[in-house]
Amino acid sequence: MKKTLLALALLIGTGGAFAQVGIKADALQRTQKSALDKANVMKLEKKQKQNFDGRKDGERTLLCDFSDPTTYTFGVGPRHAITGMGWNLQPNTTDNMGAAGARSYTFWGFDQDGYWIFDNERYAAYYTIPSSADNGFAYVSMLDIWQSNMNNYDLEVTLTLPAIETYDMNAVDIYFNQVLQRFNSDRYFIDWSNDPTFATYDSIEFNTRGLELNANDADWGTKRVTLPKGTYNANSVAASQGQMTYIRFRLYSPANASQPHGYTWFLDDIYMGEAPENRVDVIKEIYAMNAYHLIPEGLMPDTLINVVYLENTGGNDYTDAHVENQFSKIEYDENDAATFTLVSANVSEADTLQNTLTRVFETNDAGVITDTTEQRYVEFFSYSNHLPYREVGSYIAATVVKSGDEVVSALDDTTSFAVVGPMLTDETCYQWAKDRNILVEKRQFSYGFTNDGYLTNEAAFTLAGYEVCLPYSINQNNTADRWIKGIEVVPAADSCRAGAAIQGKLRKINPELSSYDDYIIDVEDAWGNPVVTPVYEVQASDLNNGLWTDDSRLETSRDFTTIFMEFPNSVKLEPNEVYYACYRMAETGKFAVATDDPGLGTFGPGDLYLSSVMLVCQSNFNDVYAWGGRFYPADYADGRTPMIRMIVGTTASLPEDIAVTSSLNVYPNPANNDATISYSLNKSGNVEIVITDIMGRTVKTMNQGNQVAGTSYNVNLSTSDLSNGTYFYTLTVNGEKQTKKFVVNR
Repeated sequence: MKKTLLALALLIGTGGAFAQVGIKADALQRTQKSALDKANVMKLEKKQKQNFDGRKDGERTLLCDFSDPTTYTFGVGPRHAITGMGWNLQPNTTDNMGAAGARSYTFWGFDQDGYWIFDNERYAAYYTIPSSADNGFAYVSMLDIWQSNMNNYDLEVTLTLPAIETYDMNAVDIYFNQVLQRFNSDRYFIDWSNDPTFATYDSIEFNTRGLELNANDADWGTKRVTLPKGTYNANSVAASQGQMTYIRFRLYSPANASQPHGYTWFLDDIYMGEAPENRVDVIKEIYAMNAYHLIPEGLMPDTLINVVYLENTGGNDYTDAHVENQFSKIEYDENDAATFTLVSANVSEADTLQNTLTRVFETNDAGVITDTTEQRYVEFFSYSNHLPYREVGSYIAATVVKSGDEVVSALDDTTSFAVVGPMLTDETCYQWAKDRNILVEKRQFSYGFTNDGYLTNEAAFTLAGYEVCLPYSINQNNTADRWIKGIEVVPAADSCRAGAAIQGKLRKINPELSSYDDYIIDVEDAWGNPVVTPVYEVQASDLNNGLWTDDSRLETSRDFTTIFMEFPNSVKLEPNEVYYACYRMAETGKFAVATDDPGLGTFGPGDLYLSSVMLVCQSNFNDVYAWGGRFYPADYADGRTPMIRMIVGTTASLPEDIAVTSSLNVYPNPANNDATISYSLNKSGNVEIVITDIMGRTVKTMNQGNQVAGTSYNVNLSTSDLSNGTYFYTLTVNGEKQTKKFVVNR
């Protein structure tokens, strides 16, 4: 166990344990500050989006602020089947919401100014409604519809605005303030038509699941949706002089007997403006496969994939657009002036990027078209052999959009990472991590099912046998010899208790895949035994509990504790293998590994670092794995990466002789009335366990009979009849002995 001291200002990607990796902390503090300035990174302490007041912006026209009932019309769509429930008007920010929003009201409180605060416990969001909401806002409370047992009927509600003149505009921007927590099937649209009855209309979807937001994600603050000039149903935007455009918001969610339509949606302050001639928005950006935030110096990572979803929201089209994902090293001169040196860039293939819609047809299992969605985003893929790895230092990754050689847009989405030197505790060892290396309040990897199939606070993650694994691999051209020394985990804040028994394990992909259950196999040592660490009993000093006291906002820490579990024998890293670093619950107990949070930074709610996480649950759960699958992409966990790392070294640690066991341990230690002796044999044979006191007197003998090499065993040891003090336990296999110490303390 060691203490990770983060000596840096908070940054979205890697805050890292730079005090331990041979980099000057003061220089990196300057690096991080400049990177924050360059990337325009949001503060980590709380994710606070900027609201606008369009009344102060002469370039935007107010359409509706819900103070005047003639500027909006609440309605329903043809599929709506829930009588008396839909849009509601809240006239101010001081009165109770009443019966229509009673459940949604529980998400809110009051700050010192009297305005409501979005205070969702799951996401610890902190958001103050702007003062412009004093004169009213609209909301749909899907929670209250669920409470009324109306979720088994279709929900389709509309909010129609006055007609607008759009002739000769590049495109039309619709701005609004929203507070939203979406669920699974709820969908959000802006429709426009030249017909006030909307007999025909075009639509564009926003708050899209899997693109902008994931299920259960929250979003708040100002949002912009740009209506394109291209049409399908002859509903023009900016096409004909004198032709009016009618706009409405629409929420649709199909009936579902077992799930609610969603959570809640608040809407206020709707404005319109003209889009500029040139503008490209990023909807979502993904770093997939080998996206690391701590890279050991000299270790070449495997392939990185960068995927960017772009939307042309300006007036001009581009026929040869492409993206460059650029990696720059940050360095300083004697005057503290920052220099950003481009190290490498991933370049996508060129594609057309137009301000027009693409129709997406949705089909059911029988191939019948059930719905259509109009979207205009384009996916750009850029590939890299690897991230930079040669020189210790801080790096920033940023994406630019080009048309030919001309930069069209520099995207706000950026992240940072570090190439790290050796740890101070061992100059031959290095941290290797996919997480952002910063501890976040209320972020734990606790995904799993209970017997009735629903996620609870005490799900499968607390049970013996629960296992979480994260993949790591090096490039096939890597020439530096490195050995895997062990597994490092970060205990989640306020989520663990002393006495929990955990164990590190090393797995790898089976290239001869026959089924998902066979896809990951144990890595074996030179004698054919699984590579596992001794069972580790979590100590009170390991816990990251009690770090925060302010419940009104999401907090982070740059000073947190990690647990390092070392393998008895190191394993050489091979370039043709994909390894999985795992931790498992050796017995039922209170322990959860921390996760990072991609939403803290410039990345939006839909942006991800994708990594195939593997989970294993106890067999009495009928092999129902977390969130429905043993393997899944990280968006099932809201894009969060479990803080499970590898520790790699420049030297091997292999014994000359085969020991009796590859792991011998007793837990808990100190013991109270009962303890467990665990071991894995390197040799088959007759096994005997002898307990002796500090004077060498035998107090217990336990014959285990013939046991098989390569198998893990657990033996119960009753200590209720032993006095407090120090004892020794000796395991003998065919005359060869191994002895360790334990303590009884009641």
